[in-house]
Amino acid sequence: MTTQDQLRPITGRQNLYATGAGLALSVAGFVALACPGAVPTALASRLLWRVTDTPLARRFLTAVVSAGLLLVAAPVLVFAWPWRLAGTGIAPSASLGLSVSAVVHSLAAEATLGPALALLTEVGLMLRARTILGQVHVNAKDHSRRAPALQPGYQPQGGPARQAGLAGSIRLGIDQAGALFDFAISDIGEHVLLPGATGSGKTTTIVRLASGAVANGYSVAIVDGKAGPLAGEARKLAERSTVPFVLVHPDDPDSAGYDVCTGDPSDVANKLVGAFPFSSEADIYKQMAMQALPVIVRAIQASGEPVTLDSICEALSTGGFALLKRKAPPEFGPRLDNLQEDARSELAQSGYTGLRFRLRAISEGKFAEVINRRPALDWGDVSSHPGVTYLGLPTTAAAEDVELFGRVIVQDLKQLCARRLRAIAKGVVVSPLLVVFDEFTALREAPQIRDLLLQARQALMPTVVAQQYLPLDPEIRAAVLQSGVLVCHRVNAEDAEALANELGTRKVPYLTSQVDFDSGEVDKGSVRPVDEYRIHPNVLRELDVGQAVVYARHSHRRAIVRIQRDDL
Repeated sequence: MTTQDQLRPITGRQNLYATGAGLALSVAGFVALACPGAVPTALASRLLWRVTDTPLARRFLTAVVSAGLLLVAAPVLVFAWPWRLAGTGIAPSASLGLSVSAVVHSLAAEATLGPALALLTEVGLMLRARTILGQVHVNAKDHSRRAPALQPGYQPQGGPARQAGLAGSIRLGIDQAGALFDFAISDIGEHVLLPGATGSGKTTTIVRLASGAVANGYSVAIVDGKAGPLAGEARKLAERSTVPFVLVHPDDPDSAGYDVCTGDPSDVANKLVGAFPFSSEADIYKQMAMQALPVIVRAIQASGEPVTLDSICEALSTGGFALLKRKAPPEFGPRLDNLQEDARSELAQSGYTGLRFRLRAISEGKFAEVINRRPALDWGDVSSHPGVTYLGLPTTAAAEDVELFGRVIVQDLKQLCARRLRAIAKGVVVSPLLVVFDEFTALREAPQIRDLLLQARQALMPTVVAQQYLPLDPEIRAAVLQSGVLVCHRVNAEDAEALANELGTRKVPYLTSQVDFDSGEVDKGSVRPVDEYRIHPNVLRELDVGQAVVYARHSHRRAIVRIQRDDL
């Protein structure tokens, strides 16, 4: 198919739009000149339709009824009476059908035609907007409307957005047109991706999202990979919202504990083994751990002792299975004997020794005191009612410990998700929980997050993933990019391109002109549709501090928003 063949249907539609627009607007202009009394009611009709968002079908019905009323009042009409007045010096008023009484009655009759005139005008403008020149005009207005929001030091018009928004919504701030920007709480049901460079305003956005969630009855859990000022903001949010606040932080004396050995034996095994990466060559050691840990945990529980990392490591030490056999009920004897027999092989001995060292790395690391402190955080309790839970992971001071402990937290959240799914399947009403990962890169892109994102939506556990750049792992990257809400602060060039693609494109007319190098520009050219970014990558690279491009997929809303701080 030639280019000319491709452009023929486009040109045909454009001619149709241009003809229809010209006809509708010409008729509307004639009606306005012939029946000027319809103009005020037409303006009132358009204003009312816009305020009430009246459907097109109802507007059409109103226009038909108004035209019908005009037919009834036709005998009293004095068409084009203002223009007849111009001839009063030439011909007597009586012969022109003019009198004060006649004009008044005509005005009343003309007023009934207002809705029809309003609809005719709207149809003409709508068709004109579909023409090439109309689209160019719309695009120009759109760009000029956005431009101020992109300038350094931009201050939006309107009052500060200090409230969380209306019930059922979250207020982020003020858009580039100066209007308050809210989006529905249901929009976050399929998670939120919050990328942005350091100092671009992610913390303010996190607090705004958390504030809106708490105002809508959510519990909020924040996993902070920086363990920075977000802790104080979270505490103030809980105080302002009069909801419970739970803090887990290795450097805070008021911190609650965190028991890494909660759950049934298989939960404990999955949690502890999942905290460590295993290469494909070391997969056999992973299988050894998954076989031994459930048996060890069941035996410790049956012996009446608490399950701790120390008790598990003791069982994995030399002679530990035999010692545990003496403490546990007799039915555990055969299984512990089998583990003891396996431990005599060089391979198994190496695997159990490596597992013990790995568990000791958690129990003796940065979070040792938090792990042993009681009372400990209860995920089931904090997620059952509105509240704020903050977990600080000081990556700068202890990056390796943070990676291990953070993966344990993600695994705990996965198990909480599974329990909530089972409860929902039984008809139990669960309280929604918003989970926030700030600086997710501190967990070295833990693969567990992918499973959490895939399952948490049905468990009413929407998740916010905030980090400086998009994940490198292809599967995690694909999962976060499909989030229901994107809140993009300033990012680097590579991420800007990927995010702009997610924000979408649209067809716009591209005008070209031919140039004669001797005489200059000539009156020939072409028009063809091209794909244009709805938000250009350069916009994402140049956002000012506190600005973000927001895209809510379900409502298809896109805007550049100045995020407003909560009044904390």
